[in-house]
Amino acid sequence: MNRFSFIINCALAIALTFSCVKPSSDNNSEAKDTIGLSAAELSFEYEGGSKELEFTASGDWTFSSQDASWCTVAPSSGTGSGKVTVTVSEYSGAEEPRSTTVTLSCGGSTALATVTQTPNPDSFSVSPKSFEIGPEGKNFVVIVKYGSHEYDVTIVDEWISIVSRMKHDGTESITFHADQYAPTEDGEPRTGIVSICTKEGTCIPVMVTQAGRKLNASVLGMRFTATWCGYCPYMDEGFHKAAEQNEDFLFVTFHASSGYPLYFSSVAPLTSRYKVSGFPTGVIGGWMELDNTTDSNSLAGSVVRMVTDFQSKFGRSVLITPSLTVTGNNVNASATIESKEDSELKVVAILMESGIVQSQTFYPTTGGSTTLKDFVHDNIARQLLTGSILGDSFTLGAGESKSFSWDTVANNTWNKENLSVVVYVYKDYGDKASFKAQSNYPDNYIANAAIASADN
Repeated sequence: MNRFSFIINCALAIALTFSCVKPSSDNNSEAKDTIGLSAAELSFEYEGGSKELEFTASGDWTFSSQDASWCTVAPSSGTGSGKVTVTVSEYSGAEEPRSTTVTLSCGGSTALATVTQTPNPDSFSVSPKSFEIGPEGKNFVVIVKYGSHEYDVTIVDEWISIVSRMKHDGTESITFHADQYAPTEDGEPRTGIVSICTKEGTCIPVMVTQAGRKLNASVLGMRFTATWCGYCPYMDEGFHKAAEQNEDFLFVTFHASSGYPLYFSSVAPLTSRYKVSGFPTGVIGGWMELDNTTDSNSLAGSVVRMVTDFQSKFGRSVLITPSLTVTGNNVNASATIESKEDSELKVVAILMESGIVQSQTFYPTTGGSTTLKDFVHDNIARQLLTGSILGDSFTLGAGESKSFSWDTVANNTWNKENLSVVVYVYKDYGDKASFKAQSNYPDNYIANAAIASADN
């Protein structure tokens, strides 16, 4: 043996040798044994199988596997040096290699070996195997690795459909669409199943859970404001807090000062209808004016109480299911409106934008005036979609529904990802005239409202 080989062998011997200490009956002395493995890694193909692993140990030892469900070691205990058999089961239906460790323990010392296994190159797999989707619905993508397998896709539920399929090198990308989930009495989620099965009978289910919505009547708040209005940020903060405290409260913001940033050119008939003479002015449900205050928490509390009071008086007689699709600058908004009783109604649809950074005047409670340069404006009315801001008239019988669709082109300066549509329905007070809260308001109130974000 030459000197170089001798050095290499010595180095390997040192690397595979660990100290294994056994307590001695004499507390002042220790007997040292050796512990080591002949290999630091064992590799297996997808078919699995068994391999021997030699080891050194002078005392009692145990062998264990980190994941005994597919990798086992036998025998699992003994005394002195020897060898064990590492057995790995077949690995199918996955795309990535898997690994675990086997551990030799002796006294207080351990030695580890990594066990790796490659997946079957012709395996059949599906990912992800579950989705959680909001009630507004959306597209979702499932990746199928099929190799040489033929397979079928079965959709159990009608609210899930296939949008497109694309295959490449043994892998298929399938785009599905979950429809919007109309509100229900209990608001419970629904679950759908997409079953993907090979001709040989291997089936992998994909679970789709869609959140529900209750049939509660949402109450719409209208906030009339301007960028020069120093007291307006207080109501803005109050509206946001109220929406966080009660999910049935929705709001739209109208900038009603001509010539200033964010001005909504269709707003004039509304300011006349609700006798808006100064900013901010808040109107809840087209039913009652909200008093402004510099205490946003108090303002939010007032809004929440008004929402609860409104719902107890008027219940839910009109249901709205809106949607919004934005493709480039092309915008399509739609809504299905259902009435639980014979009704003369008026529908309004407005395109809104959120997350707009625009300077805002602010009057602190400590006095003086300042400009908030990075003020974020949400739910800003951008474009009227219906013919009138006061509502397009239609009639529904009890249990009847009507669908509406509106197309428009978005302004290039708008952030398309932050667009939404608010759809609300006016209804005459009728036999609920005694609940009319504001005598100088018209003889109708906003029976329900709904907002849908852009589905890109």
